Parts: sequence; C-alpha cells; structure tokens
Amino acid sequence: MAVTLTGNGLKFDSGSEMRRRVFEYRDFNNTGYTYTTSWSNGWETGNYAIPAKSKCLLRYNIPVRNDAYSSWGGGYYSRLYYAINNGSWVDLGHSGYSTAMHNNSGDITRYMNHHHFDFSALTSDFNLKFLFQHISYTSSGEVNGNDIGGAGQSGYHGNNTPFQWHLCLSGYQVY
Repeated sequence: MAVTLTGNGLKFDSGSEMRRRVFEYRDFNNTGYTYTTSWSNGWETGNYAIPAKSKCLLRYNIPVRNDAYSSWGGGYYSRLYYAINNGSWVDLGHSGYSTAMHNNSGDITRYMNHHHFDFSALTSDFNLKFLFQHISYTSSGEVNGNDIGGAGQSGYHGNNTPFQWHLCLSGYQVY
C-alpha cells in the first residue's frame, strides 16, 4: 500500500485520507508580577488562532519567589482562566498551595502545570487566550522576580535558560 504525504496529512492509494492539522504556539513573558494574600492578575496572553474541532494541550512554567523572610510562609497558588473569541473568562480552578513556601527564607522556584482542552465540538475557527492569577499563602512574592536579573529583566539562570514565564500551546484538528 502506497502512502503519500500531502498538505492535509496522509493519502493512501485507496483514496482514503488521514488528516490532522497540527499547531503549536510558544510564548514567553518576562514582566514582573507581585502577588500578595489577595488574588491578583498576572499574565493575560494575546489571542492564539485555533482551528475548528481541535484538541489542545497547554503547558507552562512560571518562575516564582516568596518574600517571607521572618516566619513560616510565602507560598504560591495559581488560578487559570481561558476565553474564546474574547468572550467571558472560564475559571479552571486554582492549584492550591503548590510551591515557594519555607521558613525564614525567600525561596526562588517555579510552578509548572498542564491542561488538556477538547474543543472538538466547536465547528468554526476561533481565538483562545488565557489569564493567570496568583496569590500567596502569607506575605508576598514575585512572578519572574529573581536575584539574578530582577523582575522584568531577561536575565539567565544557570543553564542559559531565560528566567521567565514559558508557555506552550499545542494541538491538532480532529476531522
């Protein structure tokens, strides 16, 4: 059986096709965001163009620092929202305490997570964007803040990896 690679996927000699439209967005943010014991907005991404009938995987890595130097505390919680075509935000819930909590120290670490989305019921191409929020268990902290380059800087951390927020949105169109 012969198989030909076409612009739409694979075409078999019988005439049948296996089609998938794959996509991937990689985005970075080095803006500094301070978080305290009240939910505060962090990065609101721009819109990503998504084909109709898609399934997506969002992966992200957020550098965080706590500023609880005199007691047990700091801590970091993250909340994620998404919006389709600039509509209402859909709340995906929050992480609960996830990282950056110590006694008498300012911990520099990261929060990493991923989410799967099934948009296969949407029959038209659409735009998708995300909003991240942050909160501290006690005290305060900084997203993208570190002692190497400082918040908002494009400083590098150890292995020449930028100490900044990384986001990867990948997916494929289901036919």
